[in-house]
Amino acid sequence: MSAPGSDADSQAVAARLSAWLRAPASWAHQCEECGRGAAFGFEDMRKTMHWFCSAHRASGEALLRAG
Repeated sequence: MSAPGSDADSQAVAARLSAWLRAPASWAHQCEECGRGAAFGFEDMRKTMHWFCSAHRASGEALLRAG
């Protein structure tokens, strides 16, 4: 076991946090392209919400431009 505050301990915490953030159950919305947690919502002309993660945010912005 690694000592608290060590580099290995920090990497283990980062790995657990990363896995938690990718889990669909930890987010209210899922990205329409990859299924990961979505923080960015875009509304189309019909007032329908579309959700995207940070990696696919450009897709949502393109949706707005398409009108």
